[in-house]
Amino acid sequence: MIPAAGGGSILDIEREHEIHGTTLNSSYISISTTFTNPSSSDDISFGYLEMWDLMIALNDEAISRTIQPTTAWSGMFKSWNTPSFVALEVTDVAPPLSTFSIYVPFNSTVASSSMPDVFIYGEWSSVGYWGYVPSGGNDDSGVAFIYGPDSDNAITLAPGGSISFTQYITTSAESMNIPAVHENDWSPVSLLPLYRTNLASATERWSCIQESLPEDPSEEMTALIDEVSTFMGGATSLSNPVYASGQLGRALAVMNEIEEGLGIDCNA
Repeated sequence: MIPAAGGGSILDIEREHEIHGTTLNSSYISISTTFTNPSSSDDISFGYLEMWDLMIALNDEAISRTIQPTTAWSGMFKSWNTPSFVALEVTDVAPPLSTFSIYVPFNSTVASSSMPDVFIYGEWSSVGYWGYVPSGGNDDSGVAFIYGPDSDNAITLAPGGSISFTQYITTSAESMNIPAVHENDWSPVSLLPLYRTNLASATERWSCIQESLPEDPSEEMTALIDEVSTFMGGATSLSNPVYASGQLGRALAVMNEIEEGLGIDCNA
């Protein structure tokens, strides 16, 4: 409930989260919010902003693209008025090194999010502010669905009236019948040359970082070092180059954190 001046409430709000599907490939989540005007005499007008933080695997700097029409991967923040694309896809690093993607559908044949007046991919600390205009890059990204963005387009409920909004999210394009988009046809075998090049570069970068490590690193830094060691260990398994590429991408993401903490750049 939203408290009114002097007590009571000006809106009753109910939230429902539901998991659909029985397997990983068929599953998706719906998040529904219902607003009810409890007044017996007065209309009420309001706006509704739903915001989600995004973190894919260990990467808090997600990149995104739209699907149908399909755009290039980008970390640049952006907003859309009444999105016309089928879905937004968000991942940690560009394929084929990505760990996994999440999808937010708007025009899916299975289920579509209630169409917002404004949809924003932007800075997590700012997407919750009314009037926020996204700009810049993808450090700590999030999304926002905005319904009734201003007084001229506010949601109005008559006494006793209700309205519901639902958003969906999934890690399986198949579950929402979202077209799979592949920039290039590739197989685990064809991935090996690129993988070997990236592994050599990552190994050199890790050596550079290790040379700059303090003699007595903090607990947080030690945890990050352990994560890189674990991921780099997984990245050296050529029996499954797809898995190894994913582990390599995760190792690189943690290396970014370590470099930022040390104030160095071993990726030059």
